[in-house]
Amino acid sequence: MNINLQFLNPRNRQPGTARLGLAFDGSRLEVVEVRRTNGSVEIVKSFTTTLSLDLLTNAPELVGREIRKALDEHGIRERWCTVCLPLNWTLMLSTQLPELAEEDVASFLQLEAERGFPYGPDALISRTSRFHVGKASWASLIGIPLSHITRLEEVLTAAQLRPATFSIGMAALQPANGPESDGVLALVKDEFVTLRLPYPLGFYAKGFDGRIDDPNAGWKGRGIYATYGADAMWHIEGGPKEKNSLIKFQMRPDPLAK
Repeated sequence: MNINLQFLNPRNRQPGTARLGLAFDGSRLEVVEVRRTNGSVEIVKSFTTTLSLDLLTNAPELVGREIRKALDEHGIRERWCTVCLPLNWTLMLSTQLPELAEEDVASFLQLEAERGFPYGPDALISRTSRFHVGKASWASLIGIPLSHITRLEEVLTAAQLRPATFSIGMAALQPANGPESDGVLALVKDEFVTLRLPYPLGFYAKGFDGRIDDPNAGWKGRGIYATYGADAMWHIEGGPKEKNSLIKFQMRPDPLAK
């Protein structure tokens, strides 16, 4: 799930060729600096470190200084960053949708969130993903406490960093050749993974989200979804007459898994 938080603290992103990727997982921090070079994405520097201070319990200025020190030791000066949030910050629940008029679904889901989450609606940043199991309609509600995001922004400010977007668990970057690309680069753990779409050519992602449709079905019940909107159709093989699509990437344990 990718969450654009510019509405919280609007920032004007200045044109540039570099971007920093930060992934937090407990006390572990993974850092990757990528740069656009001659139409491709180049990994300039990367490292992993263990933070001695906690993001939520220690003073943001102290945590920020520790992160800044680690970046300086590796010679990283880029300020703009994409941030992967710790997965344990995520609250999630699934509920079956009753037969309701479409205009009443949002109110129903808000009531379910108020009953199921230990935070009020004003204290959460939330997203909804709807899916079908057989003929039944379901919705997954995902929330992150706003206080966690606010504290993380304070930490990043103390580290002299400027977050552009936040995501959960995985950061994805479209290759720099953009309209000519056939997939996305995904930052997973310690390495970049290329997810390719062989057809139609010219895949240009406008969104990138992970979803669990069936938690009991193993890899078959999980998927990574990407989409391209109507404003990107001229990139796609076939031209503007093509329709926008939702693409599912399924991560198998091995290529022959069934």
